[in-house]
Amino acid sequence: LEFTSAYRPIFTSFLSTIMMVVGGNLQLALMVLVMLNTISIYIAAVEVRRTLKSGLAAALFLVVGYMFYRRFAGTLLTENLGFCLGNLALVFLLRGAAAKKLNLFLCGLLLLTTALNARAGAFFILPTLVVWARLTFRSERGIWRPLVYATLVVATGMAANLALAKFVNAPTSSTFSNY
Repeated sequence: LEFTSAYRPIFTSFLSTIMMVVGGNLQLALMVLVMLNTISIYIAAVEVRRTLKSGLAAALFLVVGYMFYRRFAGTLLTENLGFCLGNLALVFLLRGAAAKKLNLFLCGLLLLTTALNARAGAFFILPTLVVWARLTFRSERGIWRPLVYATLVVATGMAANLALAKFVNAPTSSTFSNY
């Protein structure tokens, strides 16, 4: 018998941890998920404003983000964790790109990889960002280092998801089988 939680072991583990922290209170756990997403989209909007120097862009990002998230607020869907981590990844990616700091960019890439593992989405963005890192950060760290580091970060995120899936899932289940 295969359970749907086996498809997304990161969210299931995250939700289990929140449930443990709040003493098994589902309503409180849902409030925590909503608050985490509220904070993450606010931080991302502030970073959009800071990076693009546009209050209009930040306001538009905030409105579109809340319009997207309102369908998932108060639910137990994996979008809760994927959206939260995606917003935080955007913060690090923007800050790293704007400041030409490879370390910040790699943190964002790891968060984005984790977000995509929590809620499967446009995985093609990961190799695109790896190539972009090589093109953008090549003068700072040599020609190939950014490519190697970015590839290792993505591989680490994928391997961590696979390890968690092997630890949490039933032996017969398959991660991303419904993607």
